[in-house]
Amino acid sequence: MISFLLRRALATVPVIAIVMLAVFLVVHLGGSDPARIIAGDSAGAAEVETLREALGLNRPLPIQFLDWAGSTLRGDLGSSLFYGTPVVDMISVRIGPTIALAIGTLLFAVLLGVPMGTFAAVTAGRWPDKLLMGVASIGFSLPIFIVAYTLVYWLALVPGWFPVQGFTPPQTDLGQFLRGMTLPIITLGAFYMSLFARVSRAAVLDMLKEDFVRTARAKGATPLRVLTAHALRCAAVPIITIIGSSFAGLLGGVVVTETLFNIPGLGRLVTEAILKRDFPIIQGVILVTALIYIFVNMVVDMIYALLDPRIRQ
Repeated sequence: MISFLLRRALATVPVIAIVMLAVFLVVHLGGSDPARIIAGDSAGAAEVETLREALGLNRPLPIQFLDWAGSTLRGDLGSSLFYGTPVVDMISVRIGPTIALAIGTLLFAVLLGVPMGTFAAVTAGRWPDKLLMGVASIGFSLPIFIVAYTLVYWLALVPGWFPVQGFTPPQTDLGQFLRGMTLPIITLGAFYMSLFARVSRAAVLDMLKEDFVRTARAKGATPLRVLTAHALRCAAVPIITIIGSSFAGLLGGVVVTETLFNIPGLGRLVTEAILKRDFPIIQGVILVTALIYIFVNMVVDMIYALLDPRIRQ
């Protein structure tokens, strides 16, 4: 097991290097000049060139990349071109709401979606299956902003049960934090709940048709044991795969939800940075998101190895 984890850890080193290079090139080859944006339209060419030299933007790209990569490996992601604040500090402030939203959404989706899909597989072809898959199809198809506005109207504006917008840190007021995160979590979780339900149904249904399941039934195993100890355990690999990739995707895909509910997370931070062409922030957020994605994939691989010893070989 340890050797397997070491191999996976070493395999991430070239991936991280490629990600860093890709992030740098995508941001710097976009065709925009942050010095011109900072200086304003009224600035002359000499003033813009002086600013570019002060920011280090007139150096060759390879030199810029090596300087940035070296600083990044030391934990220094640079400073914002507009605010002058270290990017690490800005990300550390904004990453909390995004992670809270991502974890809450994932828990909501897993706790509802996996049982839905499993029950639909057990009752395949009957009315519970059709009803649950119909609900999943609706949740999978509705745009996020429609779900958000519907929830806001019926659960926030009319009865006043939840706040419409805003974010309260849990250390400040845990109750207000939970109330404020409920609607964003349900809004984002409706899609992922439907996704997990469909994947779980397909995976469990395939396992229920396998010979080893029929053998377990023939030996007198109860339906619950057949489902939990045999079918669901073997169906866990594709389910865990989609859960892991969804969590990583949540960190980079919460822009709409954070904007709708005025949550100061990474999504809004990178959106503001893109509008201002603030390269250090864009690079930092993308890189942190990519590193979390790689880490989540390593955790998923470890769970694979625990569930299926053949993977460790």
